Amino acid sequence: DLAVALEPGARLKLRKRDYATVERTVTIAGGAATVEAHLVPLPRGELTLGALPWAHVTIDGDKRPDTPLSKIALAAGTHQVRLVCPPTGKELRFTVQIEPGRETRKVADLRGEPKLVE
Repeated sequence: DLAVALEPGARLKLRKRDYATVERTVTIAGGAATVEAHLVPLPRGELTLGALPWAHVTIDGDKRPDTPLSKIALAAGTHQVRLVCPPTGKELRFTVQIEPGRETRKVADLRGEPKLVE
């Protein structure tokens, strides 16, 4: 349950990571409004990550296991990836586009100037 103050004709937008956004016009009757919505999961794809020599992984601000990572399920769309390699002190940030039903593969070289090599 969620309590908010709304003006007549207000629009409510419901968002949850990995789900399609739902937007509804709110009708207020008797000083109250009920909004029912079913959130639909976004199509998913997979991300496989490697790093030389290895790295801590953060995707969209969430800590993940260290590399190598194989076929991590993610919602289709863009995601922010951060790799940090303690042995070299190097860090690489990049955006990855996940396609529905497909595997996306990325390999980072963190030994010299950090860069994606695949």
